[in-house]
Amino acid sequence: MKHVFFGAITGLMVGLLGLDLSMIAPDAVDWLATDDLAQQYLGWVGFRDTPWQLPLGAIRGYADPPGTTLGFVDAFPWFAVVMRLLAEWVPAVATWIGPAGQITGLWLILSLMLQGAIAAWIFHRLSPGNWPLLAGGTLIITLAPAWWHRMQWGHPALCGHWLILGALALALRSRKIDGPVGPGFFGTARAASQWLALQALASGLHPYIAAMTCAIGIASVHDRSKLRHSVTAAGMLVAVTGFVFWLFGYFSVNAVGSDKGGGGFHFFGADVLAFVNPMGSSALLPRFLRGWNKAGSYEGYAWVGAGALTAAVIVFTIRYLSPRKRKIKWAWSPPVMTALVLMALFSLGSNVRIGGFWVIDLEKPYALIDPLITTFRSAGRFIWPLYYAVLIQLMVLGSAIMQQKKFSRFEQGLVFALVTSLNVFDNSFFAREWFSTHGTDPVYARLAEIGAREVEIAALLPGARRANLVPAYLGSFSCRGIEAGKFRADDFVLWRAFGMWAARHRLASNSGAFARHDIGKLKAICATQMDDLMAGKLDPETVYVMPLESGRGAAENGAAIAAKSTCVTSGSAGAGFQFCRPG
Repeated sequence: MKHVFFGAITGLMVGLLGLDLSMIAPDAVDWLATDDLAQQYLGWVGFRDTPWQLPLGAIRGYADPPGTTLGFVDAFPWFAVVMRLLAEWVPAVATWIGPAGQITGLWLILSLMLQGAIAAWIFHRLSPGNWPLLAGGTLIITLAPAWWHRMQWGHPALCGHWLILGALALALRSRKIDGPVGPGFFGTARAASQWLALQALASGLHPYIAAMTCAIGIASVHDRSKLRHSVTAAGMLVAVTGFVFWLFGYFSVNAVGSDKGGGGFHFFGADVLAFVNPMGSSALLPRFLRGWNKAGSYEGYAWVGAGALTAAVIVFTIRYLSPRKRKIKWAWSPPVMTALVLMALFSLGSNVRIGGFWVIDLEKPYALIDPLITTFRSAGRFIWPLYYAVLIQLMVLGSAIMQQKKFSRFEQGLVFALVTSLNVFDNSFFAREWFSTHGTDPVYARLAEIGAREVEIAALLPGARRANLVPAYLGSFSCRGIEAGKFRADDFVLWRAFGMWAARHRLASNSGAFARHDIGKLKAICATQMDDLMAGKLDPETVYVMPLESGRGAAENGAAIAAKSTCVTSGSAGAGFQFCRPG
């Protein structure tokens, strides 16, 4: 197990060097106010203050009504449940988490450690005792640009790429690249427990990743079993997925349904050239190669990095020039490779693009499977399994060629060090971009305005149980604009500032962002809330918070509230919030 420990330590070191250490501190929550991170953090805070119930990840006091679940706010349900249990049972952990603590930074570090550990296991199994490959390959996988890009976009639950690696590890052929090494894992109780445990984990961390691991599992079992056994095993994987989805409320949330019409399936596809398309993120490629980030291709970001691309060019050049070309033996079986390729084809979406240019329109054929594309509208993510398989195979093939050319272990290590160094420098874009733009989000100006009147606002809070944003923000829309069904960035900023303030004071709220909206139900909730306000039905234990700019807030709804309340205004005239407490 030394190689697994080495991989975990490698992932830890990469995480500590690549992430700001302040992101890991449990009381460091300011960085979570940006973009989609706010949804995950505020959902976690709401879950932590919700009594235990079924569904297990139910959240009340966040976007309440209707309420939601951990899964719909991308708050990695299993991890959140475990951390909450530890906080309740272990005083030291409760102190560490704190009253407004965050677990996102810890999750990111843990994900990198598991990514490194599983990558090391894979490389050790494919080439036992090959330390240059083990070290270099593990570093390449933990430095994978696809992982860092997803972190930069503020989707920590989708940074659980170690689950994809886990599925690829279980699906490995029971042989070295050059020949058989003995019986496989499948056909045993141990294999069943491994696959079912992995699928249960994935299903309770993110549905997209669960779909990927399930597809790999079904393909792998089909490769090793008779048809009857394959069908049974596939049914077990699907059943486990369904049970965990039920457990975390994906099927039973009151006002949260599924977006109609497929959402952005035509928009969020990967580019055909995704593996060689840095989309402006490369620190090494010249500027003219950075203009391919078209439409929603970022969901299928799969740039391999300058180091890995250089290695691929060298490896295939050597193979082409070699007088004796040996057939490439993939580490995975034909059924598994077929599943990976099919997922990559699905990742292209209905509008296929090459280099950012749309070339094929497949919207009509995909309309035949509308429920599938409605559920998995961000199709580009399905390129990740093939992405990691290609990276792993490339490293193994490069190592095999160096061994054939009689490179010493030291020389092999130097080559891997060069490839890794290129990828490190190439990836430096992510750290620079994150830390240079982190404080520029307009939400911080809003929070500063609130902070300037914190003493006066705090005087309104004794005895308050909740805070209501007027008008409410639900799903992806403010109630003032929900009829148009269009996302408005300024409403999103207002909600995040309000949400961070409410979480700081442990107040439940009527607002929150979450995935998959039933617009009809949300419209009904908005109408009920606004009718109550206009009728003067105010809760004395609620603080009403109204944005003032552009004729909203106090100008439209605030007169009835302010007439019966004590109010404090933050920010400049026409560009702040009004906080009102009835009574």
